[in-house]
Amino acid sequence: MPSESPATILNDVIEMCQNGQEGFTAAASAVSDAHLRKILGEFAEQRAQFTLQLQSLVKKMGGEPETSGSAAGVLHRSWMGLKSALTGGSEPAILDECARGDETALATYRNALGHDLPAPARELLDSQRLQIEEVRGQIAQLRAHLEARPAVG
Repeated sequence: MPSESPATILNDVIEMCQNGQEGFTAAASAVSDAHLRKILGEFAEQRAQFTLQLQSLVKKMGGEPETSGSAAGVLHRSWMGLKSALTGGSEPAILDECARGDETALATYRNALGHDLPAPARELLDSQRLQIEEVRGQIAQLRAHLEARPAVG
């Protein structure tokens, strides 16, 4: 099995970060709660920063950085929109989709970290992976908070 170049591996992660940015942006626009919209927007901005950091690293390594999300991400975002529409834009359902997207992101990071990468790439990926795990915890807390709120009506 041929070994993938570090730039190719990092470009896969860049695609996932771009998908995450777009997914969180879509989620932020689909929720009515201003506080939740702000937090989801911050998560989108975090993924944009991850993308820029990774693109810079690929350039330093002499590669050509990815500049768009993946087809799988487009499918995930489309499915998220469909589910949101079917559930009436339920904020817990939207958060579930954000968590699902981050599970996919973490799998992409774990896969990348399973390859032989230069130390700067490994350090950056590991740092970003830890931050995604923190976001997953925050999403779980947000969802629990939404579930605990008394129904209005």
